[in-house]
Amino acid sequence: MLPIKCGRTAGKLPLNEQEQQVYRFTLENGAVTTTQAMELLGVKQRRARDILVKMLELLKWQRYERASLAVQKENYAVKMYKDAGFKIVDENAEEYIMICEL
Repeated sequence: MLPIKCGRTAGKLPLNEQEQQVYRFTLENGAVTTTQAMELLGVKQRRARDILVKMLELLKWQRYERASLAVQKENYAVKMYKDAGFKIVDENAEEYIMICEL
């Protein structure tokens, strides 16, 4: 995962407590990964998985035969897509191309 680097730029300070936690973590550590930011923000991977499953159910109900997507290789969601039934059918230097048969 690519870290988000903390720079010395002027801008609006985070407003809510969770955003402030990410901001403080970044200042203290120099960088924050996507996974760390998600944990600090309280984002639940289960919620993302539930949304994906509902989307696939809707596509199947609408009689689509397959769903496809491209995802960066470093993205934590690759495992979630595989668990949901997506298979890697192609790749390039940065991304996987995935298909789920419905």
